[in-house]
Amino acid sequence: MKKILLVDDDPGFRKLLSTLIRRAGYEVQEAKEGAEAVAAIEKNVPDLVVLDIVMPIMGGYEVIHYIRFNQKLPNLPILVVSSKEVMQPEVCDAVDVDFFPKSGSANLLIERIKKFFQQSQSLSPGLRDQFAELQKFDNKMVNREMEAIENYIRGKINLNKDTVGPSRPGDLGFE
Repeated sequence: MKKILLVDDDPGFRKLLSTLIRRAGYEVQEAKEGAEAVAAIEKNVPDLVVLDIVMPIMGGYEVIHYIRFNQKLPNLPILVVSSKEVMQPEVCDAVDVDFFPKSGSANLLIERIKKFFQQSQSLSPGLRDQFAELQKFDNKMVNREMEAIENYIRGKINLNKDTVGPSRPGDLGFE
């Protein structure tokens, strides 16, 4: 049975959607905010994350960032279901998520989830493995680029160990 992690701070919506997803034949684990979702993912990786964006403490964007930059989760799919259309198509493409508005039909949302699993099953195991390897390589390249940027910035900042701050008032330490 496919496992879905449902993350939403609205208990009524979470209960409704959880019931509908279970009726459609999926196992559902619930989280009421981002930090709880991250803990659940670390404990047991789901097949799909259904995620709200606007939540207290740790929001959906932080959860997306955690998933996309975690090398153990190279292709964990995310379906953003939010009351605000905060995810522009370009953003969805950039972070590889799908978006569905909370104002949309519950039946259409369940159909979207079913279609997602049908599409993922249509990939041959070899192609799925190749895709996972490509995503791992992509994550490594992103990490290397970030490290190179950090090293470049560190090289441009005056990190003199003898001083605790800028050498002159108003000097930010850049050469």
